[in-house]
Amino acid sequence: MLLQPLVGVSPLSVRNSYEFVDFLNENSCRHNDVMISCDVTSLFTKVPVDLALNVVRELLTKDSSLNERSLLSCDEIVQLLEFCLKSTSFVFRGEIYAQNFGCSMGSPISTIVANLVMEHIERVIFSQSSFDVLFWKRFVDDTWIVINKDDVRNFFAHINNIEPSIKFTMEMENDLQTISFLDVSIRRENDRTFSSQVHRKPTHTDRYLDFHSHHPMTHKRSVARALYHRATRICSRPHDTQEEVKWLEHVLRINNFPPFVLSQVKTKSTLMRQFPEKQASKLILPYIRGCSERIARILKQFDIFTVYKPVKKLSSVFRLPKDPISEELVSGVVYKIPCNDCEQVYIGQTGNSLATRVKQHKAACVHFQPQKSALAEHSLTASHQINWSGACVLSRETRWRQRLFLEAVHTNLQEGLTLNRCEPSSADQYCNYLR
Repeated sequence: MLLQPLVGVSPLSVRNSYEFVDFLNENSCRHNDVMISCDVTSLFTKVPVDLALNVVRELLTKDSSLNERSLLSCDEIVQLLEFCLKSTSFVFRGEIYAQNFGCSMGSPISTIVANLVMEHIERVIFSQSSFDVLFWKRFVDDTWIVINKDDVRNFFAHINNIEPSIKFTMEMENDLQTISFLDVSIRRENDRTFSSQVHRKPTHTDRYLDFHSHHPMTHKRSVARALYHRATRICSRPHDTQEEVKWLEHVLRINNFPPFVLSQVKTKSTLMRQFPEKQASKLILPYIRGCSERIARILKQFDIFTVYKPVKKLSSVFRLPKDPISEELVSGVVYKIPCNDCEQVYIGQTGNSLATRVKQHKAACVHFQPQKSALAEHSLTASHQINWSGACVLSRETRWRQRLFLEAVHTNLQEGLTLNRCEPSSADQYCNYLR
C-alpha cells in the first residue's frame, strides 16, 4: 500500500501485546511515577479530514521511497485520499445520508489515517510540553503512560487542548498499582520493575469454539494454541503463567476440549503450525466433515496446500443491520435475460450492476449493433422481443475469474438453450456433478 509504510515508524506506538510485554521486561520506572491509561473518544469519527490530508501530504513529501512504490505524485495520492475520505454517503431506512465530519467506521483507510493523525498529535504534544513523561506507548486510540504523579492533571489537560475534536479519557492505576492495556494487566512492583498478566474484561464469558462444533480440527487446535501461546508470552512471572495455564485447562474443559489437545500444543513441535517450504499453490475449501479432509490428503500429494472455511457464518444467520441493496443494483453478478418469444436465454456476467448491463444490451438492440450483444443479434435475426423485465441475478461474485466460472456453469446447465456466443470452458467437466 502507498500509506502503510508510513504507519508505525514512531517509537511511541506498539504493534501488539507481545511487543509491549517485551518493552515492559526491558524497562523500569522511577520512584515518583504512576501509570495512567488514556483512550480517545470515538477516534475515527473525530479525525478532521483536512488535518489528515495535511499530515499525509507532509509525510509523503518527506518519503524518499515513494517513487519506488508508486508512479503517482504526492498531489495525486492526496487527491485520491481526499476522494476516499469524503465519499461517506450511506443509506438508512431508505434515506441517503452523508457523514459530514471524520473518517468512516469500517473503511480500510480509516485505521491508517487515524494512526497517522495520532502520530502527528503525539509529536505536537511532546514538542509543546516539558512534562516529566517517562513512557508513552499507544495502540491506535489506547495509550499507556508512565508519568510523574505530580504532572498527571496538568498533562491530561494539555493533551486535550491539542486538537479540538480529539478528546482523551483517563484511567489511573488502582490501589494495587495495576492497570490494563490491550489484553495485558500491568503491575508496578515495589522494586520499580513491571510485571504482566493476561487481562480479561469483566464481561468475558469464557466461551470459545466448541470442540463438538462443525469445524476442522486445525481450527480447534488453533484455539488452544493461541490461548497457550498468549499465556506463556504475556505472563512475566512463572507463578502467573501456571495460574493462566490452569485457567486455560478449565476453559477448554467447559468448551468440551479433551485433555490431549492442550498436551499437544504444549510441545514445541506443535506450538507453531508447520507450513511447506515450497508451496506451489493454495486452495480454500468449504469445510464438510469427512469429505474436506480426504480432498486435502489427495491435494497434498500434488503440493497443494488447503485451507478450510466454514460453510455458514454468523453473517448468514443474523439479519444485516444495513439497508438491503436492490438486486439489480448489486455489482459483480452472473445474470440471465430470457427471450419473450422462445425458450432461449442469455447468460452473462458483469462487474457492474445488472441494471447497468441491461441498459447496455438495450442500447445495442435499439441501435442495431449485433456485434455488441448476443441479445441484439438474436432480436434482429429472429425478429423476437427480449423479455427485459425477466432479467434476474443467478449468482453474486466480485472476483472476475470465479465469476467467469459461474457464468460457464450456468450456461451449461441451460442444456443448449442459450444465446451465448462464447466457447466451451473448463467448467463443462463439472456440470454433470452439479445437475
